[in-house]
Amino acid sequence: MRYSDPLGYMITVTTYGTWLQGDESGSHERKGPRRFQPPNLRLQSWEESKLKHPPMILNAAERAVVRKAIERECEHRGYTLRTINVRTNHFHAVVLTKTPPGKVLNGIKAWATRALREAGLVEPERSIWTKGGSRRWLWTEED
Repeated sequence: MRYSDPLGYMITVTTYGTWLQGDESGSHERKGPRRFQPPNLRLQSWEESKLKHPPMILNAAERAVVRKAIERECEHRGYTLRTINVRTNHFHAVVLTKTPPGKVLNGIKAWATRALREAGLVEPERSIWTKGGSRRWLWTEED
């Protein structure tokens, strides 16, 4: 059974330069219908040529800071953080809230970015996250 409002969202954000269009795992179109695209070395090379910084790989200390920042943001905003998994090149967070998903995603990324910079782990001009992120709507407990 679906509700008029989702219970929350599964937020996924990748780190800068680590998941490029055309790479060996394939990708999805950025605009229009989210159709799957098979690997494309020319597209991947073009994407790599546009990078301003090396890909961002989070070490153990950085992952711990990101996790704590997301927990603090959720507590501050009154969101229920069901689970979180911070990996070397992305994170997933299941957040229960009625707040629009874009605001949740942007807030989480901003707090994590600020925390990494304040801890002196990332330079001020360094890109940390890819643009946007995935916001999967969760309609039921099973989702």
